[in-house]
Amino acid sequence: MRLFKKKSWLQKFVDRLYKSGPAVMVTWASAKFLAGLGIGVLIASYFPNAPNDGWASWGWALVLLAFVMGLPTLKAIFKN
Repeated sequence: MRLFKKKSWLQKFVDRLYKSGPAVMVTWASAKFLAGLGIGVLIASYFPNAPNDGWASWGWALVLLAFVMGLPTLKAIFKN
């Protein structure tokens, strides 16, 4: 028995993600990993004693790459 009669937007999204196939799921997870890695690099690059070796640029590049990877997966998930 379900507690709620209507599915939430998150339940609908997860159902669509599972139905979309393993390639889309792996790409989605990889994009999320790269976004987290990029945010971590950005946070570490703004510490007061961090060496200024261009880490902020690498962090923004990883976040941008994750965003670009995430767009086609969102299109594949919501194509129905």
